[in-house]
Amino acid sequence: MEELNEQYEGHGHEDFDWGDLERRLGEATTDESGELVELTAEDFRRICKSLLALLGWAVAPTLRKRKTAKPSAIIARRVVAMAWVMCPELFSADGKQKRSLKEVADSLKLHKAVLSEETSEFSKQFKFRNQFQIGHGWNFKNKPK
Repeated sequence: MEELNEQYEGHGHEDFDWGDLERRLGEATTDESGELVELTAEDFRRICKSLLALLGWAVAPTLRKRKTAKPSAIIARRVVAMAWVMCPELFSADGKQKRSLKEVADSLKLHKAVLSEETSEFSKQFKFRNQFQIGHGWNFKNKPK
C-alpha cells in the first residue's frame, strides 16, 4: 500500500480506512477469537491492480488518437455499463430489484444498443457477465473457425 501512497502523494490522497470498507462489504475476515484479520500487502496490491484495471477500461476512450465529440459522455456510459454488469441492483431504488439493460438505457435516454455495446465489451474483456447476459446476445457466441 505504501507504493500506492507514494505514487499519489501530493495529489489530495488521504489515508483510507480499508478496514471499514472491508467490514461494510463483508470482505473482512476474523480469526477464531473474532478479531479482525488485516489484509496482507499482496491483498492490497491485488485490490489496487483490479481497481486500476477497471478505471483504465472506463477512461480508455480518452487515449484514442481519433477524438470523439464527447469523451465524457462515453466515459460515463462505460462506468454505467461496468456497474450494471457487475451489480444490476445498483440501479434500483431499494437496491434489491435487478433492472434490465433496456430499463437502465431508457432511464438514461439512450438506445439499448448503445449501452449494450459497452456492456458486451466490458464482459468480454473482464470475462464477467450478469444473469441478464447469460444466454443472450450474438456478440457472446464463439466465432466459427
